[in-house]
Order: sequence, then C-alpha cells, then structure tokens
Amino acid sequence: MNDIYVVGDVHGNYPKLKTALYDAGYLSGDDVIFAGDLMDRGCYNGKVANFVARLGKKAHVIQGNHEQQHRRLMPYYQAILDFGSPYPQMAAEIFKNYRPGVWWPETNVECRCWQCPLSDILQERANVLSHPAASFQEAARRFVVYTIAWEDVRLWGIISMLLKDMCGPPYNAEHTLYEYFSAGPRTRQAMENIWNSTSLEAAVSVKGKPWKRVIVTHSNPFGASRFSKDRDNQYHTAARNIHYVFGHIPVKSIEPFVDEQTNCTYTDIDLSPRNVGVLKIT
Repeated sequence: MNDIYVVGDVHGNYPKLKTALYDAGYLSGDDVIFAGDLMDRGCYNGKVANFVARLGKKAHVIQGNHEQQHRRLMPYYQAILDFGSPYPQMAAEIFKNYRPGVWWPETNVECRCWQCPLSDILQERANVLSHPAASFQEAARRFVVYTIAWEDVRLWGIISMLLKDMCGPPYNAEHTLYEYFSAGPRTRQAMENIWNSTSLEAAVSVKGKPWKRVIVTHSNPFGASRFSKDRDNQYHTAARNIHYVFGHIPVKSIEPFVDEQTNCTYTDIDLSPRNVGVLKIT
C-alpha cells in the first residue's frame, strides 16, 4: 500500500519542496495532499505546477487563499491571452520588472501623458518585438503606447488592476504572473489546474494511529492561533480521535499539539517562506 504525505504552503519554493518530500521518505507512486498556497512569493511557480501535473491522480490540491484569488482573476488573465502576441509577452515584462513603490498610470488622462506621434508609436512597436524592456517604467510605457494607438486603454486597465491586487503584499504574485504569461501552453495549463481546485478539505481514514481520521485543510479550522502558536487556550472540539493538519499560519517547526480531553491532534505544517513542511500521515 502506498503512503500518503501532506505538504504545507509551498509558495513557489520548488527546490525545498523536492528536498522536503524525499527527506520525509516519499517514493514515486505515493499520494501527496497539498494544503493550499502552492504558488506566489517564490520564483519557481511553473516548476511547482509541472511537478503537481506529473503526479497526476496521486496529487490532491486543497484550495488556499492564493488559489482562490487567482481563480477569481483568471477571466482577466484569459482576456490578455486572447489578444494574442505580443500582449502576453508585454504583460510578462511588466510583472517581471515590477518593484514595490513604482508609479504607473491608472486613469485615461494619465495614460495619455505617454501618448506620442504615430511615427513614434510605430517605432515603439518595433522595439517591443526586437528587445526586452530594461525596467518596469519602460515595460509599462510600451504597453500603454502599444494599446493606446487603438484609442482603447481597457487592456491596460486590466494590467493596472492586477498590479494593485496581486503585486506586492499580501499576495506577492508578480513572479507568478511573469511566469504565467511567459510560459508555454503546458505550464500555463498546469498552473490553471491548481488555481481551479475547489476542494476545501481532504479526509483520510487511517489505521494503527492514535487517531481514526486525518482531516487536511488550508487554514486552521478552529481559528488562526489555536493549536498553532497559542497552546494555552481552552478550546475543545466536539470531535474525537481526529488529526487536523493545516497550513496558512507560518511556524518555525512542525510541533503537533495533542488535546488530551478529545484525543485530537492539531498540526500546523506551514514552514514557509524558507522551507516546505511535509508530514507523512499513514
């Protein structure tokens, strides 16, 4: 019988994901439950997505708040892709060069300040196709100039919204969006499959353990601090003999908390951003 492993928040940290799994004893063919937040903040989001895709039916993804947010915005991602080349490539350059605190135009009037004569627009389009932008400002100005020639800044409005909603805290998804818009169809589909996950929990029956079932969720189902950082609370669930495994709240080490009154165990396995938590549950 194959074993089952639970993986905490990965946040694009593919090297630590691989190391943590194999250090925990993972073998090809074992089942892996991902407790959400697989992408954002890290720089290897595409590799994480492709790894999950290679696991096939052995991978089980729980929806985290990052997956939920990307899923909400996917129609806007698709709108950029639907315009075809070079729009996804230009979008990728914007997110690649994003830096906190930089300015970009958010209104039609502000966009018009980058408007230039038709001859310059033609040269600008040639530049887009010939060499990459060297900075965020250059990448943003190119996108605006390229689209404003059609007297339509709605596409830039989508970019501006994504910059506000996804870049910088709390999601820090700029590198994820760069990877998504610059990726090939296979990697892009792998990322979308993760974002489209709607599973909120996974329940596993186990034998030979102090508990009868393991329930995996993204967030602590009993509150952000209970059994994670605050171990002196007096909260007791009505459930008995269950092992709750979750992430979302980073901890320095994996330390299960046992409630002797209910014989339930609570384990926070979010070791991000420096590491990836992995727990064998069978």
